[in-house]
Amino acid sequence: MKHAPKRTLSNALKLLLHPSAPLWGELFAADKGGGMLRGKPRGFVLADPGLNLWQGIRDDAILYFNGAGKGSAAAGWPRPGPGKGDGGSGRPPAIHFWHAPGEALLRARVAGLDCLLPSGHVLSSQVSCINHLFPLVSDGQAAGAVLRALSRDWDDPIDEALPVDIHERGNYVEFEVVGGGSYLNEAGPSGLLTRGARCTSLDAVMKGRTRGGGTALFLIEWKYVERYREKPKWDGESESVRRARYHALLTADDAPFDFSGTGRDARLLSRLFTNPYYELMRQTLLGHRMTRDPGSNGGATSFRHAVIVPDANRWLLASSGPLAGAGGDLAGNWNAIAKTPAVFIDPERMLEPASSLDPDRHAGWISYLRKRYWDPCRSAAQ
Repeated sequence: MKHAPKRTLSNALKLLLHPSAPLWGELFAADKGGGMLRGKPRGFVLADPGLNLWQGIRDDAILYFNGAGKGSAAAGWPRPGPGKGDGGSGRPPAIHFWHAPGEALLRARVAGLDCLLPSGHVLSSQVSCINHLFPLVSDGQAAGAVLRALSRDWDDPIDEALPVDIHERGNYVEFEVVGGGSYLNEAGPSGLLTRGARCTSLDAVMKGRTRGGGTALFLIEWKYVERYREKPKWDGESESVRRARYHALLTADDAPFDFSGTGRDARLLSRLFTNPYYELMRQTLLGHRMTRDPGSNGGATSFRHAVIVPDANRWLLASSGPLAGAGGDLAGNWNAIAKTPAVFIDPERMLEPASSLDPDRHAGWISYLRKRYWDPCRSAAQ
């Protein structure tokens, strides 16, 4: 296994994105930091969490996560009578903003509605995902440029972006997607799934039409500064629950994994129940099941997994635990067992096709991403 760097990306970025740093005022207006986290004020937590979102999307993104966003009304909710969609409720599930453990949950009025605000933690991966992808929600041209670049090595690459049409209607990106049913046996007694909480949720989903006329989903997992301690979720008090949910799906003959040459022994399964593989495994199972129920999932019959992680996060990319006898290389480890290889790509490279498509139109957004995420990550890696 390669040696991990001595300092984490998280710690380096906390120094670069701090109230005393030159960029702070430009990125976060007059916020002084000091938001509460685990009972203490923290310099890297905004006092006004709304400022964690780029101003060009701020209100729209907050409304979206509070169930009043773009595409929601067009989806025809609430739907009459019982239905299998979204866990069998006949109505869309709520969407969950992630917050760090012990973080204060703050609310504000947005467009006349009382709304929960996002995390104020400036290193939130969900906030990073929203800032990068929310401008594509209504921009099919830019979304198409991104998908064509991501799929250019496919045998049947993407020709154009399509509205996802799973939870909303007309949006080229949907966030915290759980699919059109409880495919992984995760719905509670109510039969409901909450997007982003207590079930497998995809950070974002995009959809495209291939040159051959097929319809494919892009399952997007967004990483920022994540670093995982090896603690298998195969063990402990929740072991029987997790086994019941995922083991049969994982080892089925039509599962989206190829264990040839590795064996499906307890050691490998234990590794698959250890992050970051545990998240990727569940998301892959979810995508596999969704595309076998295309009528409830935007008509898609195939999927690809796109893992967006900064090149600077060497802990995650080069120091992940072993899998099937290999160690270190997250992408290599994962793609050795995934029947359909995942794409692992830096966020700047992912969005380069969109940013170069119409530089004037996207100048403010790209400038913000570069100042807040891309340049600091490069500096932190040095």
